[in-house]
Amino acid sequence: GFLPTDNLVTRLHGLDYAVFYGGGFLPRPAGGAASGQVPKAAFPTYTFSVSKGGGLKLALPIQGIPVGLGLMGAARAVGTVTISDAATYGIDGASLLRRVHHWYDGSPEIGDTLAAMVRETGSPIYLRVINRVYVAKGLDVSLAKADSLLGGADAGAAQPVALPDLSGSDPEQVKKAGEAYREALSALSTTLNTGAAAAPGGSVRFTQATSQAVSLRQTFAEPLVVGYVGFDLRVDGNGRLSAPIPSFSVLSGDSTDADFANRPAVAFCEATPLSARYQTWLLATGTPEGKNANWTAAREWLDAEGWTRVDPLDLKTNCLLRPLLAKARAKFAF
Repeated sequence: GFLPTDNLVTRLHGLDYAVFYGGGFLPRPAGGAASGQVPKAAFPTYTFSVSKGGGLKLALPIQGIPVGLGLMGAARAVGTVTISDAATYGIDGASLLRRVHHWYDGSPEIGDTLAAMVRETGSPIYLRVINRVYVAKGLDVSLAKADSLLGGADAGAAQPVALPDLSGSDPEQVKKAGEAYREALSALSTTLNTGAAAAPGGSVRFTQATSQAVSLRQTFAEPLVVGYVGFDLRVDGNGRLSAPIPSFSVLSGDSTDADFANRPAVAFCEATPLSARYQTWLLATGTPEGKNANWTAAREWLDAEGWTRVDPLDLKTNCLLRPLLAKARAKFAF
């Protein structure tokens, strides 16, 4: 249900997947390099409905459904889809966010361009950062007839294959019928995978075909991306990036989007001697809950500087606020 991304802005390089997956989750060879394997993924089976001439409103490019309707002589059918061969790979959000800010800070033109886009559109824009994708190499699809076509007209291309009758009491005849049935399924699959009906970059194989139900398996030569997880960064009128916002909040119109968007961006980094001295000074007169004098002074200074949404402790942990931390040092001499 995620909306498509409108414009690919950049690809972030230098992501260390080997380190992310190398902590015992995946096997590693003796040399210590990443094995190249990625975790398997599983999805629930979902259903859909289809009708002759109604078009296919499916999230995945499934071939063979019109042919299946024709084989059953059906005007309508209900189907199920199982993503049977899926995997996933990704990277942690913290390191990816650091790479985003490294890219953003690498060129002043980036912020200027984003600001111009906000002014041009007159509405908020977001950078969507994809940190995990789900890929599939195979689909199992089943169709069951929901209604019959009057006169037995075909939906899709007519197939010159007669399906044999497997009923009967003579074992030899049933055996021959079974062999003929397999040949018929092979012929159907061959027809579907040649010519104009062929699935690009993959193949379709019928696994069952009767007058009431059709099953097929579709494989993709290359893994097909079927989903992703990410976070959004809202761009303000000056081209600055907000704190990370869950993508689903933006897409669902969640009111928390506005709250996230008004917070400064966060890029956590390791402590420095200066940030350690700041923390010691900040807590020297007690805890914030105990009317800490230093905390109160920092809070009032930040408000006066226009940083009303910055927590005083953020100056210690947020790399993007290090210039502000330097100003605080000059102000409070810690």
